[in-house]
Amino acid sequence: MNSAGRAKENASGVSRAKKSRLTPKKRTITQYVAGVDRPFLVTVILLLCIGTVMVFSSSYPYAREYYGDSYKFARQQIMWAGLGLVGMTLVAKLKIFSYHNIRKFAKPLLAVGILMLCAVLVVGSGAKGAVRWLQIGPISFQPSEIMKFAIVLFFADYADKYADKIRTKENFQGVLPRFFGALALAGLGAAAFFVVNSKPLALIMALILVGVAVAVAYPIDMKHNLPGFYYGIIPYVLVLVVVGALMYLQPHISGLIIIAGIVFAMMFIGGTPLYYIIGGGGVGAIAVLFLAMSLGHSSSRMEVWKDPFSYIQDGGWQPVQSLYAIGSGGFWGVGFGNSRQKHLYLPEPQNDYIFSIFCEEMGFIGAFIVICIFAFFIYRGIVIGLKAPDRFSSMLVLGIIMHVGIQVILNIAVVTNTLPSTGISLPFFSYGGTSLLILLAEMGVVLSVSKYSSVEKTS
Repeated sequence: MNSAGRAKENASGVSRAKKSRLTPKKRTITQYVAGVDRPFLVTVILLLCIGTVMVFSSSYPYAREYYGDSYKFARQQIMWAGLGLVGMTLVAKLKIFSYHNIRKFAKPLLAVGILMLCAVLVVGSGAKGAVRWLQIGPISFQPSEIMKFAIVLFFADYADKYADKIRTKENFQGVLPRFFGALALAGLGAAAFFVVNSKPLALIMALILVGVAVAVAYPIDMKHNLPGFYYGIIPYVLVLVVVGALMYLQPHISGLIIIAGIVFAMMFIGGTPLYYIIGGGGVGAIAVLFLAMSLGHSSSRMEVWKDPFSYIQDGGWQPVQSLYAIGSGGFWGVGFGNSRQKHLYLPEPQNDYIFSIFCEEMGFIGAFIVICIFAFFIYRGIVIGLKAPDRFSSMLVLGIIMHVGIQVILNIAVVTNTLPSTGISLPFFSYGGTSLLILLAEMGVVLSVSKYSSVEKTS
């Protein structure tokens, strides 16, 4: 090739290089999701799509009757879902939101969550005797939703730092009497809510007794060293007591139950000895039961739960209509949009009881398929967690998946009257902006971790 030809070729190469720099490359959807766990991503999007469609199907009679706009809830849910997907993508793809960086916010986020729960008691808004929301301009949100993730993040960080001390085997010689003494004092703390009618005073008494219980359980002689007890029990109990007390005062018993479930799940994931978890779980369950029974409406819900048909005009209407909806669906369902119970029989069906409407329209087979999708979601999340690159990211993912799984199980149990009505929403399905945005942000965290995990990312 002569010099003129080489010069021409070089010039054309320079021109192509300049053009490539100036012309942005087109990216496919596959490139946008490259690196993340695609089965998990597809499952999340599938659940979100089904849930958004069901918000419209379940809500349009109620929205038309009370707001004059059949699409009110559906339109808002689509907006929140769109914003949530954008947030999930940013969290999953940007390094600033990677699990390495969000770990720095473990303690600050927990502190902010507690402060917001305190603010709810002072300037919060609510309905039906419960104050659970904070209003900032046009935005209203529940701090309890933020607290769920804050607890997962905090204890994932905590258990990773103190793993060796949490997992240490204990010497119980001479300690069991103190331990049972602590349990006895905890029982007295729960009884205080029945003896004292003033909630603040009862709360102070219970907190004092919890402090005394900790002091009694603490072995005075140093030869009985219990690092597993100190590091595997005390921090979890303290966080649960503080957060639980604030949520009890709202009152928000359903949120308290979920928070307690998350705390015990994080104890299990973090390596706290099983005998501590079983003992603490038993005491915690009794305490939550006492707290719930100390509230008049919660106590009445227990009676309604036993026989909702006998209280159909006094608290049993919603669970009865839910059972009617599920029963009416039969095996194949009445068809999409053809539910009868959503026509002002089941109050606000787009919220906690949306799964009842889904069962009515899609039948047993549809409910079974959705439950299977949730099961695969949990399975795939656990796989990502177990294959995570380090202990912190593993516990973070497993904690998020456990939180969603607990909420799914409790919601389905409530709508089938297996458990008393507690106001627990169904993830991806129930109408609500705050919960959906935070949920999808958590999914972004899981996807972010999946980029570094050793799990095979098949399509």
